[in-house]
Amino acid sequence: MNPLRNMNVHYIMILIILFLPFNIVYAEKNLENIKIIIYNFKDKSISTSHGYYSYIIPDSIVNEIMKTDKINIQTFPVKVDYIDSSANTDVFKNHIRFLADRGKEFFADYIITGSYYIENGTIFISCQIFDVDEQKIFDIKKTKLRLGAILITIIDDLSIKINSEIQKIYTKKLKKKRVNISPFLHCYNIIRGASFGINYGKADLKNGWETQFNKADIVTVFLLYELYNINSLKKIVLLKDIAFSINYDFFSTHTSFFNEKPPTYLDFWGFTFNISYLFRFTKYFNLAFSGGYGNANSEISTTIDPENHDGPFSEFNIDTQYSKYIHLSISMNIIFDPIMITTGTSYKNILNSDNNKTLSIIYWGIGYRI
Repeated sequence: MNPLRNMNVHYIMILIILFLPFNIVYAEKNLENIKIIIYNFKDKSISTSHGYYSYIIPDSIVNEIMKTDKINIQTFPVKVDYIDSSANTDVFKNHIRFLADRGKEFFADYIITGSYYIENGTIFISCQIFDVDEQKIFDIKKTKLRLGAILITIIDDLSIKINSEIQKIYTKKLKKKRVNISPFLHCYNIIRGASFGINYGKADLKNGWETQFNKADIVTVFLLYELYNINSLKKIVLLKDIAFSINYDFFSTHTSFFNEKPPTYLDFWGFTFNISYLFRFTKYFNLAFSGGYGNANSEISTTIDPENHDGPFSEFNIDTQYSKYIHLSISMNIIFDPIMITTGTSYKNILNSDNNKTLSIIYWGIGYRI
């Protein structure tokens, strides 16, 4: 048995635990808690039969944005019209005054208003963002889609535009106020959306190992990246919920010490590259299905009795095997941003040349989302 394996995993766990508070403090200094309110959209259709879109559109936008983004956004059940900048000067000024008062009342940074109308089976949506601090209105490019299309397609497109515009507005405000932006902000934006952490579980050893060795405590260190963080992929429904990860697994076990024979030790470590699909129910909860492939190394150390049977076991026969490694799992993830709690079950197949071995694992873990 190689005690250095255990030491390496312990060091990794300690470093991650020590690193978490630093990252939490750093994130709090650099991430703004933006608050957005969105009013019901004004129905400007000739017919009154599609009035339900007035609240369905803003509610759906809120739900979509809250699934992934660190933004405090909520709706208010009051219809507020979209006012074009080319409107009568007094009308436009009164509209800005109204939005400014509401922003101060609700301590909001931005207010979203909009209108829609339906014509010849097509819905046309106009939307604008009001910057409460600057008291300026920014128009979102008009969105249109046939009514027969899935509503989520409209909402996805509109949510992406709103997110993008708010980020542009906010970045300009930072530069205008000459806020000292960290030189590492660009690097942070690249890795934003990544998670790392540790899983701990109980592994049942199958296909021969279970008759030799005790159940094992398995530790997994993981690094995960969600494609939603890449702006160009947010528009693609099937890709935005995909994540890639690297897992490093380790466990050590042995035969029972109560056997008359000298004990045999099993050390195992392996890594896999994985792809996951996330079903996001809310911003606090998602379900992930994962599969991966990699390499594994198992080392069986058999103790040899010395000539003096009363002496300590001091010699080992070591059998090392290198194998291909398959990983499948399903997990539930609860998110208290930036902390992520996960629990699930996984199946791992060690493809030995002589006899494949399998691991059945139930685990829980903790991670940190950047």
